[in-house]
Amino acid sequence: MRRISPLTYMRCTVCFCLGLAALTVPATVSAQGSEGCLVTVETQNRNRVITGVVHEECGPGHSPPWGNWGVISNHARKVDGVQFPGWHWYERKRQWNSCTDEYTAPRFFYPRGSGRQESMSVAKHGSYLRFFTDTCPNSISERESYVDKGCSQDSNSVVESRGNYMDLYELDGGGIFFGKDDFVTKLRFPNASATLRNCTVDKCDTVTTRWERQRSSSRPATGVRAEFRIKVTAVSVGSCESMN
Repeated sequence: MRRISPLTYMRCTVCFCLGLAALTVPATVSAQGSEGCLVTVETQNRNRVITGVVHEECGPGHSPPWGNWGVISNHARKVDGVQFPGWHWYERKRQWNSCTDEYTAPRFFYPRGSGRQESMSVAKHGSYLRFFTDTCPNSISERESYVDKGCSQDSNSVVESRGNYMDLYELDGGGIFFGKDDFVTKLRFPNASATLRNCTVDKCDTVTTRWERQRSSSRPATGVRAEFRIKVTAVSVGSCESMN
């Protein structure tokens, strides 16, 4: 059984992994003389809720009250996209009321008439890659009898994500004219692990962990809550048979 974690590289060279991190995985990797199984771990969030006071998109230098939120985590850097999407469509993004103590709205204005800010959809906020590689045989005689393993030997391998957290920021674009991004709160989540199942030469089944609520918030007065999980996919990369 193999165990994969962000701090563990098993049968993986540093140079090869750096190449994968750039998402430039070729159809074959015969130049490296290796083949194996590429594992992608995607970190996701859902059921995002704000019930407290957020005072980040307020006052001079801001455009209250709406703001898009980004995430820094153990597997993510901030992106002005859909890492932590809100509920109000504004400037082509799902944004949050980020100045709640100065701007309010009638109850019916909120999702489902709930009177609170919430966004239930599943969103990806980060990811990382791991590669299990097998070195191709050197001799011609060995190559003639070699059969690519791909992902076939990775059933029951354990994929882990430890020390999970999300630092949430109201994004202002940075620079002279827009100012710095504003920190909202840090959410901490339990460790997560998933086991690869039904692996063939080509791939393993996609697996997800159960949703977990945050264990803590560095600013509980904001009332920011969310759920977290990991989604794991594994596909075969490279071929030694092509070198025969």
